[in-house]
Amino acid sequence: MIFRDTKATLWTVVAPPSVWALHFLTVYPTAAVICAKSADGIGTARLVVFVATVTALFAILLAGVWGWRHSGGVVTADDPLDDGNRDSRQRFLANATLLLAGLSFVAVLFTGLPGLAFGTCR
Repeated sequence: MIFRDTKATLWTVVAPPSVWALHFLTVYPTAAVICAKSADGIGTARLVVFVATVTALFAILLAGVWGWRHSGGVVTADDPLDDGNRDSRQRFLANATLLLAGLSFVAVLFTGLPGLAFGTCR
């Protein structure tokens, strides 16, 4: 499987929030420029928001699947994540990636929602 050979690093933890930030910094300025140039540009703005949102959600979903596979599933109170060895560090980073992917997924949905809900650029 593609996810099995990689190791968790801080880059994997930061990837989902970075995708959300990139989505946020792409969607709002692009929609603002499109609507500023033409009041009838809502269709183009919606298309840009939709494509950017679907792309960001897919990237975050991949990060979440990666985190799920490396975390070993749901963490319970009996799971030692603070042993200080390499395996517990990898599992901790994978769980952090999974949780941040879930948070970033919801953030991208909320960021893209106004672009799909508004009927006009005004």
